[in-house]
Amino acid sequence: MARLALFANAYDASTDERAGMVDAMVHCHDWCYAIVRHAVASGHEAFGLYWRQRGKPRAERGRRWLATCAPELRAALGLG
Repeated sequence: MARLALFANAYDASTDERAGMVDAMVHCHDWCYAIVRHAVASGHEAFGLYWRQRGKPRAERGRRWLATCAPELRAALGLG
């Protein structure tokens, strides 16, 4: 949470920008792992190895964490 606040403060993010950050993190996570899933489905060896070994459960845990910690993330951004 402290790193998120540090990031927002370093960029002097406005209240409106901060308000969109949490949703943007969830969307970015989904977008990134959609690329990985597409690569795996297309036979990309390195992505496939990662996905099968630990990537899929890690992605799922990360997505759940982002979704369930949204109130804490917003608080860290000073949004109450």
